[in-house]
Amino acid sequence: MAGTTRICGCKGYRFCVECENAFAKEFVNLSTSLPPVDRVYEYCIKCKKAWPVETTLDVSLCPSHSGTPVEIEGIHIQESFLTDEESRKLLKGCDSIEWSQSQSGRRKQNFGPKTNFKEKKLKIGNFKGFPTVFKWVHKKIKEVKILEDYKVIENCSLEYRPETGAYIDKHIDDCWVWGERIVTINILGDSYLTLTKYEGSHDKYNLKYVDFKSKHSVANNVAIRLPMPVNSLMVLYGEARYIWEHAVTRSDINNRRVCIALREFTSWFLDGSNEVANEVLRKAKEYYPIEQRFEA
Repeated sequence: MAGTTRICGCKGYRFCVECENAFAKEFVNLSTSLPPVDRVYEYCIKCKKAWPVETTLDVSLCPSHSGTPVEIEGIHIQESFLTDEESRKLLKGCDSIEWSQSQSGRRKQNFGPKTNFKEKKLKIGNFKGFPTVFKWVHKKIKEVKILEDYKVIENCSLEYRPETGAYIDKHIDDCWVWGERIVTINILGDSYLTLTKYEGSHDKYNLKYVDFKSKHSVANNVAIRLPMPVNSLMVLYGEARYIWEHAVTRSDINNRRVCIALREFTSWFLDGSNEVANEVLRKAKEYYPIEQRFEA
């Protein structure tokens, strides 16, 4: 599959519906779902605990959920972070910018520095700041206490559509360049983020740069589903950021979903000693108008 030429954005073992239709034999043994687990939990936004479920969690029953819950540190979900009017405004802004093909059936709009996680290289690339359509939401996140000092240096809009078979593989965001707080703003479509505990080498994801140990004892072979309702803000940090991989499965994309992922620098890029990082931080304070382009 490495040598397979594809016109979509997929590479290697990542695939979408178009890949499956064109190269059915190559992708027959691959899955867009997570491996089987012993138990599935769903996180309750109200009580901030994850409860065992067979289908979906009834939040209205809180605090009288059934079963024994598990807890993990580092999850902040704020419902109605955006108003309906704000989400429409943000979606209109995203759709005024050209979408690029990404992997696994997704489309993206990426604004930030050029990074090479494997070789640990950071370049300014063509980064010149952010489109003005994002300025107000970058300011709005600072109203959230745990994000008061957040310095956005990457803004990535992501689109998932069921007709393209969109999903994202389980992963941990790189730990060499991206800071502790991983921010997602869900502006169209309800969905879930699924967590599974990572048990691999600390060389992967550059986890060796992080000295972090879990505060809670949760069995390895479980999945924890985090609700991502429309208009919500999600922040992963600490244990949820570094101990658990996160994924969006194809089965959780039932309609068009659009979200914005924001990233900050790790602490060693904020001390003023790295000239490229300093330039990125300067550029990240700039906003520029874009040529309007609305899709039908």
